[in-house]
Amino acid sequence: MEDIFRQGEDHDRQEWEKFRDIFESAPVGIFQSTIGGRFLRINATLAVMFRYDSPEEMAGAVTDIASQLFVDPLQRTDLIRSVLETDTFARSEVLYRRKDGSVFIATLSMRAVRDDNGDTAFLEGFVEDITERKHAEEEILKLNTDLEQRVRNRTAELEAANSALKKEIEHRKKAQGEITRLNLDLLRQKAALETVNRELESFSYSVSHDLRAPLRHLDGFSRILEEECASKLGEPGRDCLQRIRAAAEKMDTLVNALLQLSRMIRTEIDLHPVDVSAMAREIVEELAKSDPDRNVTVDIEGGVVVMADPHLLRIVMDNLLGNAWKYTSKNNDACIEFGTTEVTGKRACFVRDNGAGFDMAYAGKLFGAFQRLHSEAEFEGIGIGLATVQRIIHRHGGKVWAEGQVGKGATFYFMLE
Repeated sequence: MEDIFRQGEDHDRQEWEKFRDIFESAPVGIFQSTIGGRFLRINATLAVMFRYDSPEEMAGAVTDIASQLFVDPLQRTDLIRSVLETDTFARSEVLYRRKDGSVFIATLSMRAVRDDNGDTAFLEGFVEDITERKHAEEEILKLNTDLEQRVRNRTAELEAANSALKKEIEHRKKAQGEITRLNLDLLRQKAALETVNRELESFSYSVSHDLRAPLRHLDGFSRILEEECASKLGEPGRDCLQRIRAAAEKMDTLVNALLQLSRMIRTEIDLHPVDVSAMAREIVEELAKSDPDRNVTVDIEGGVVVMADPHLLRIVMDNLLGNAWKYTSKNNDACIEFGTTEVTGKRACFVRDNGAGFDMAYAGKLFGAFQRLHSEAEFEGIGIGLATVQRIIHRHGGKVWAEGQVGKGATFYFMLE
């Protein structure tokens, strides 16, 4: 019999320990109180909720729950009446006052616990702080109200704009017809322009080709005169012949340049991935071998690969790097750089130098055939290189442009589609 009683006591103790663990660790405030308004038991969560340091402090400080904790003491009176009448949990939203005087909203669930005689022994309940939730609900309500008003306003605007939209649609239909007509005119003009360009290219090629024969004759007869009649011509005559031959050679160079430019227009584009960095290094090595006495600092960005015609891109890089090498020839600390940069969201390649540079006021002349911003006495050349560069880049569907400053160098950019 003693064992049975001991087992019963152990069971009761275990049940009490379970209750105590739940009571102390619950995420909501739990209490037991008298009907008169004093606390019998409080968990730590409730004490923290009311800004007390401990349950003991709160139980000792609060002697009248209704007047000290309820903003409206009658709420507690009404709730007690309800629980005494129903013998079930009564639930209500309550405005509470904390120890520091601040106010918060909570949900109070409370019931009456009766003794064996059916009399009310004490009250017990749960308190959950819902201040943040209430604020969130109020904010949502406000947002919904604002949204509804915006919808009404927008609906009114759309209805008001409906008539104007119909008129706009009619106007656009008429405009579309006009655009179609203009596009047909543009296509006809484009076809005519392409025909003219082909004829001009053919004419340029034919003229350049046909000029070579008389130039060869001029140079050949001048050479014969110089060799066979030099003693009869005298110094003035020999000087004139040398001038004639020099002019013929220059004219032959110009004709060859014209032919090269014409070929650039007629050459078919064959696109492949091209390692421009490797190409630039190869060109610079060739330039350095041709002018070993120069000391030039070269910076080439690695890993630059583009889709282009390898042969035509080589001509572009030959011209740009060759110009950079040439126009830094009078600079003791010459620097040449090849790299890439982002322009309007697209990658552009550039060749930069710190050479002679140019006045931006004349930038429009840079890419014209036989246009030069420096005299031949300063820097040799015939002014066809940049025109060739521009035509090749345009053949690739790209664009080329330049920036510069006199005496401080130039940067040439090109972008390929």
